Amino acid sequence: MRKVLLATFSVLLLVPAMVSAQDNCLDCTLGIYATTDLSENFLNWTPSATDFQKTIFVGINYDETSGLSALTGVELSIQYGDLKANVASVNFQELDNPAVVLGADESAPADTTSHGCTEQSACGKSIAWASCLPGNRAVAQISIIAFTPLPDDLVIRVLRRFPSTNPTVQSPLFTQCDGPLFTKTRVTGGCFVFNPTVGPGGMVDDCEIKVPVAPNSWSKIKSLYR
Repeated sequence: MRKVLLATFSVLLLVPAMVSAQDNCLDCTLGIYATTDLSENFLNWTPSATDFQKTIFVGINYDETSGLSALTGVELSIQYGDLKANVASVNFQELDNPAVVLGADESAPADTTSHGCTEQSACGKSIAWASCLPGNRAVAQISIIAFTPLPDDLVIRVLRRFPSTNPTVQSPLFTQCDGPLFTKTRVTGGCFVFNPTVGPGGMVDDCEIKVPVAPNSWSKIKSLYR
């Protein structure tokens, strides 16, 4: 039974099925966050001899009005921008032991307009799990080692896989828990800012700085102003 399920996932990740309007959840975000609670999309970090490693998280935040709250897979790439040029190493690791991972490198191409990626050498990953993963949650982590300061306002983003396994889908996606269909659903790709120089609600290269709206977050909000 497990072999059949894995084979089904593999086929569904690759088949370019038609996507209809109801297969959108564009108010859901597949983003990058500082912690597993998926509440903040920024990190102020000055590497030092005792603080040279950070882990950030790729996760799904569902729109509460969408009626969707679980997934069986994701398809994405990470646009690292200038991050890799300013750190010693970057390591992407899927969480929760996925059953299928297609794609050797999660990195988006430098040129997303004429990317040159192929199905045999894709830019990005398709990831599927053998069971339904409920709730807002991290699906992968990005571990970073750095020994020198990172630039201010350094942005990284979640983009679609290049090429998408469905030519009609030009966005990141997740697959719903509606087997045997496992409906591919468009989702908005989020962004993350290292060392932002603007406060909450401010924009850095079209990336909005977001924090949870709660009284105990005020000290974190104040720390954004440099």
